[in-house]
Amino acid sequence: MAAQILRTTRQRKRLEYTVQSTERLEVPDDVAAIAANNPHLHYIVEHLAALAFTLFARPWGLAFAQMCLLSSDVPVVLSNAPDADDQLAAAAPADILLPLDPHRLLFLPGTGMRARDPRKRTDHRSLIPGRVGMTLVQVAYDVADAFVAHHPRHDPGQHWRPSGSRHPAPWNRDSQSAPTYTFE
Repeated sequence: MAAQILRTTRQRKRLEYTVQSTERLEVPDDVAAIAANNPHLHYIVEHLAALAFTLFARPWGLAFAQMCLLSSDVPVVLSNAPDADDQLAAAAPADILLPLDPHRLLFLPGTGMRARDPRKRTDHRSLIPGRVGMTLVQVAYDVADAFVAHHPRHDPGQHWRPSGSRHPAPWNRDSQSAPTYTFE
């Protein structure tokens, strides 16, 4: 999951946009031969172990969604922080979602949810009702960079239509505010 958070096309585009000047991030010596001038790879190497530990230490939930789920080229979503400059700091408080199949997902509750619900402080199973499932589908759509996907027999479009503004892509000159989500 840590690698999926760090390796998305949104993250690569965000990093390239951030360091468009002649200043480039240094690549570690041991990967310089295959990663010359690659700020995205450097970012992954530098943050992977710490982010993996952060995820490992969090309570995990296996959830069943009544709504058919989407996935995208951003498979692991940090709700409200998919483009944070510091993904490690963002992963600590954020709710984290990873669709596994058309109706199941891993859900790592953030600090707010764990504070409100003692059952979310340990590994757990849960059922996500349809209306909350629609929010999960919207979140997957909002953070997608290039594509969304669903199983042919599990099309969320039967019950859901895209709405509102998606997460901005400054590399495409988008400047709207990012949507925010609350899961209860």
